[in-house]
Amino acid sequence: MAARGAPTPPSSPLQDAADPARLSAWMAAFPADLVGLPAKGRLVEGADADVVAWRPDASADTTPSACRHRHCANV
Repeated sequence: MAARGAPTPPSSPLQDAADPARLSAWMAAFPADLVGLPAKGRLVEGADADVVAWRPDASADTTPSACRHRHCANV
């Protein structure tokens, strides 16, 4: 069940892959709706603000000494 106003799912994952609205719906809103989490998967007023900033070309130090989280695991 798609949220009201959400784009319709593409007929294939590659259709309109460059369109950010369709891609975000395909990867976030539709899975959240599928498992019954209407406050997830979308950036709208009243929804949870779960946001990820991703830089695929960036590198990161994942050693335990570089960990700034409360519970670190050696990745």
